[in-house]
Parts: sequence; structure tokens; C-alpha cells
Amino acid sequence: MENALTTPSNQHFEYTTLSSSRSIRLVKLNDRSKSRNGSVSFSLLTTHFDNAPVYLALSYTWGDPACPFLDLLTPLPALPVETLCDGQPFYVGPNLSVALERLEYLIQDKPDMYIWIDAICINQADDAERASQVKMMGEIYTRAQKVYAWLGPKDASSNEALYILEQISRPSFETVKRAAGSVDFQFPETYAQKLGILPIPVGSWFAWGALMERSYFNRVWILQEVVNAAEVTFLIGDSQFGMLELEKAVLYLNELHWIQFLRPGPLSMAMKSSHELRHQIPKKYENLIASTIANGGRSDMMTQLAITRIRHKIWNVEDPELISFKALLKSHRERRASDPRDKIFALLSLATASVYPYASKSELEAIVDYDVPRGRNLEWASARLYTQLAWKFIRTDRSLKFLNEKEDEASTKLDDLPSWAPDWSTGALHNSPLPEFSTRPWKATGRLVAHIERMENLLHVRGLRLGSVVQSSALPDQISVNSTARFQSFIPMISALPLVTSQGLSRLQLFSATCMLDEYQGKIPASEDVAYIFLAFILRHLSRVWHERETAASDGSLDFEIPPEKEVPSRRRAFKLFSRNNASLPPDFSNPLTAPWLDLIQAERSVSGIKLSTLEQYLKGASYKTRIAPWLDIGSIFNRFIAALANKRLVRTDTMMLGIARRSVRSGDEVWILAGGHTPYILRKRGNDRYLLLCEAYVQGVMFGEVADEAKLVGLVLE
Repeated sequence: MENALTTPSNQHFEYTTLSSSRSIRLVKLNDRSKSRNGSVSFSLLTTHFDNAPVYLALSYTWGDPACPFLDLLTPLPALPVETLCDGQPFYVGPNLSVALERLEYLIQDKPDMYIWIDAICINQADDAERASQVKMMGEIYTRAQKVYAWLGPKDASSNEALYILEQISRPSFETVKRAAGSVDFQFPETYAQKLGILPIPVGSWFAWGALMERSYFNRVWILQEVVNAAEVTFLIGDSQFGMLELEKAVLYLNELHWIQFLRPGPLSMAMKSSHELRHQIPKKYENLIASTIANGGRSDMMTQLAITRIRHKIWNVEDPELISFKALLKSHRERRASDPRDKIFALLSLATASVYPYASKSELEAIVDYDVPRGRNLEWASARLYTQLAWKFIRTDRSLKFLNEKEDEASTKLDDLPSWAPDWSTGALHNSPLPEFSTRPWKATGRLVAHIERMENLLHVRGLRLGSVVQSSALPDQISVNSTARFQSFIPMISALPLVTSQGLSRLQLFSATCMLDEYQGKIPASEDVAYIFLAFILRHLSRVWHERETAASDGSLDFEIPPEKEVPSRRRAFKLFSRNNASLPPDFSNPLTAPWLDLIQAERSVSGIKLSTLEQYLKGASYKTRIAPWLDIGSIFNRFIAALANKRLVRTDTMMLGIARRSVRSGDEVWILAGGHTPYILRKRGNDRYLLLCEAYVQGVMFGEVADEAKLVGLVLE
């Protein structure tokens, strides 16, 4: 449910008050030929939910249904459209108006069929009724005979997307499994014969991306509208497809390892890397490609919807406790709602009957309140709800681990929100909590006992200060896999460390352990070999960039882009660069990008650190392959590095510690361990003992209580 239409004309229609909290209204479409001006006409039936007749339900978006990054759809009217409800003018949104016309056609042979539509069946001007109906919406959509999900009218990409859906959902799962295991990853059309489907041109897959980006799939409300529904049919213009088709297509694409690749941004970059394909990108998708590249970390909501429904059906039978309210909040944080409180309310019906951290589901539903006190605004009401929710989690956990859900400071939107309460109205883009990357649960607080008290919006806690941030790494606005600016910004931070750190590691070993979160393939601490493999990856990467394109960026660094074909070294030359079996590294690695790294390695000759002679073995082709395969893989090293540092910074403290923190951290911010927290946290001092919580952090060497000391704890206040 989204914001109500604020049109003066709707004030002339008067709803009758619902007789009980279990009453609902249902829409019955009338014969349009009998209405004045030929407009959509309907009547309302008020009934007790438990005695309601068979009905359908509509799921849709109140706003523009088109993909926001494509200009392929004829714009809908800007103003609300007049319909007739029980003979009186009733204004609905333009998208709902078109959906009603489509529903008229679909149920024309079922004149007695009723439909539940939130914008019509709920008196949007009555906050008490809205709150009461929201508590029932999960049941309403679950009991509906069928849910129609209206995606909006067709555009110039829709038919291609529907063709792909039809083809991909056609094979059996056994056929897909065989195809997935038979060849390495390639562009999708190479699998057509093995799957027994018609070939799909690479350029057509952008249409699938356009379907992914439809506004409908970003809504948080569609989760309860679709996930628990008995049957779902998607409508797009005059075409339709079933939820089963979408589920099969998503599962198959995932099995074939295409799903991570088929968003328009990654697809275009992969095509540009192929001389044969780089000119096959349809121009009509340029804006869509640019937007998905700029928001590379955003989830594919259409895929997530299908997977959520599949998992929900399994978990409801096998392990209902997996469907916890906290897990739902985290998993679907990026979804959108016009009212920030809906990010909470829309998920209530999906949680299990015993909803952590509340004693019962009824207590959870008691927080649904759309009332905004006089003199206050929506932002204040939303901040109040988020604060109450955060305190309930903290109090029930009896710990501060919920603080790890706090978004980066730059993402927070609600001004009235205390720093220790997550702002659920903002997405979680690049904000995945660090503990999600560790297979062994961190507990930096060790055995320190948490003493947590709340006074209004102040959180009184105890903590141990680790130091102040004095250096942080570069963070390009758009991080690409070939960015060199980030790697070069690590050098002054590493150089400032002593050759042998307080943890007994050389500075390069400390650096690699931090970037890998000191873990690899479930092994903590990571093997010593990982440091060599990680450094080999950096040297190979920088050397490749230097030899492939020597183009200075405006900031003085080099950022690799796919160059014209004539500027790319031949495959044979590129191979020689990285596998020449000579005794010394130069000239392959003597260039302005790799030279500072070799200087750091040479400086460790006097300590038990990274040895150049050992590193050479990892840089030589044959030795490199035999030493790290099969149990270590440089691609996996790179993926872990990207996951741990995605849109985050490497930081150094004045106490010579290295760590990882969110992008908004700056010099002078302080690193603390808080009793009851599972990781260190970055705090910004406000005066005396008062601080703002900025974000969680990873600090090498303290993640398992190594420095936790009850005697050093001091009291502080989080505002």
C-alpha cells in the first residue's frame, strides 16, 4: 500500500465505516456500456472477511509502472483518472485506471467475480482503518483465488523479454543441469542447442534487463502480495505469464551462472570486451546500461522476488523460524516505499507466528500505526518507529550486534533518527554488514559484559578505545574491477607501518590479512600463502593495466578501460608478460604502477616477511598454477577482496592498526570496541563522552576478543 491520492474530487466520495476490524470491501466491476461517458464503473461490497465470497486481488504500483531508465513507453496521463464507484465520481491513479481496463477484459465472462484493490477497498484518508487493514493484507492476498500482478503497458522491449522467458522456462531441470556442466561460462546463445531452445541474440538480453528494472519489482509491498499467494499471474499490456514460468527461468538462469551477468550494466561491459559483440548493443538501452553501471551493487529485484517465494514455500514446511522479522528487514532493505514506515509494515505478514524479537505476532502487529500527531510530520513518525524497533532488537538481544545494520552515514535520510538506529528507508547498497563475510562468528567484545541503557534517544554503553583514524584509502565514485587508484592509495598507508607490527606480522602480511578479513575458504587465520597470492594478483593486475593502456586519468592515476583493438597487446605478448621464466622480475614488473609495491617487498628483506624470491614463484606461469591449484584460486582471492572492500575504505589508526570501514569515515574518527558488540565501531566525537555511531568496522587482530579488557572500559553515550 502506498500513499493515497490527494485529489479534492475524491473527498466527495464517502466511505461507510467498516463494522469490525475483520471487515473488508471488495470491488465488483460493472458493465462499462451502462456507465456514463464510458468510464470504468464499479460497486463496493462490504463483508466480514471470514464470510467473504471468492475474489481476486490486484498487485500493482501506484506510480509510473515503466522502467525509469527507458523512454520506450508512451507516458500515462499525469493526473488522476475519473471512474465511478457506486455511481459517484472516484479518482484513481493513471496506472490503476489502465489495470482496471485490463481486468475488465480478463473477467468479462465472470460477471459475479469480486476483486480486492487496496487504493479502492481501503479508505486512504482514515489512518485507523489503514492500520487495521494493513494487519490483514497478508491474509487477504493469501486467500485470494488468484493475484494479478500488473506490470504496466508494454514498451518496445516487452515482446523480446517475454520471448526469452518463454524459451528459458521451457527445458526440464535435468536438461539445464547437463548443459550447465558441459561447457564453461559463455554468452547465453551458445547454450541454445544443448537446452533445446531457439537461439536468443545477445542484444535481446537487454530486454530481460528492462523487465527486471520495471518499477513494480522494486516495491516492498509486492512481497506480501505475491510471496504467499496461491496463484500469481503477471500482466504486461495484453500479454501475461505465470509465476511458475518466472520461478523456472530464474532457477535455470542461476544454474547456468547467467543470472549475475544479465543486468544491463554487466552485460554491456562483457560485450564490449569482445570485438565480435561490442557493436551489437542496441542504442535504445544506453540510459538503462548507464544507470545499472552507476548502481552496480543494486539487487535484481525481479530475481529476488522469485527466489523469495521459492524459499518461503520451502521454509514454511521445513524450518519456519528461518523466516524471522529481522532476516526479512535485512534481505529486503533495498526495496522502495513512499511511506518510510511501510518498509516495516509491509513485511509483517511474511514473518513466522513466533516473531523474533517480539513475544508474538500480535505484539508485532501492534506497532502498525499510521497516525501522525499534530505538529509532527511523516519523517518524525518514521524516525520514532525505527528508533522503537532498534531498541526492541537491542534490548531483546541484550547486545549491540544490531548496530551492524546501521547504514553508512552518507545514506541516512531521516534527520530525527539517533545515530544508533538503522534508517530502513534507505537502501543497503554497498552496506552489507561485515559479519556476513565471515564463516566464524566474530566477537571483538570477548567476554565483556554489556550494560546498555536508553534515555530518550541516548544510548548509554561501555567501550574500549582502539585509536583514531589517521589515514584512509581512495574510494573512486565508481569502483571497477580494473581500478588502480585504490591499489595505489594503499601504499602510503602500508609505508607508515613499522616493518614488524605489534601483532608480529610484517606490514605486508598485516595488509593482506586485513583485505582478506584474515580468512580464506573457511580457514581462520588464512594460510601464509594467501598473502603471496594476493600480492601476485595485485602485481599482475597493475602490470596488465600498465601494458594494456598507458593513459593518465585526470587525478594522475591510471584507470583501465577497454581500449580500441589495435591498442591491445596480442594474446601471445600478454601471456609472455606474466609467464616469462626469467630470474628477475624486470622488465615485466618495472613500471610506475608495480615499482612501489616491489620497493615495499624489498624493504622486508631484514624481517620475516614477504620474500621476493618466494613471490617470484607465484608470478611465474608453471609454478604459479601448481602452487595455488586446486585448493587456492586467485579468482576467489579477488572476489573476496572486492566483497570485503566494496565501497569501503582501508583505514589506519594512530596506534598502527589496519582495518576496514564504510566510505564516510574521515581522519579524527575514533575506533572503539563496545561491550556487547560483535565488531569494532567507528564513532565521531560530539563533546565530552558523547558520540555519533558512524558504522561497524573490521580491525585486524582484535576480532576475537584479543584486546578486550574489562579494566579499560569507560562509559560513553551514543546520540
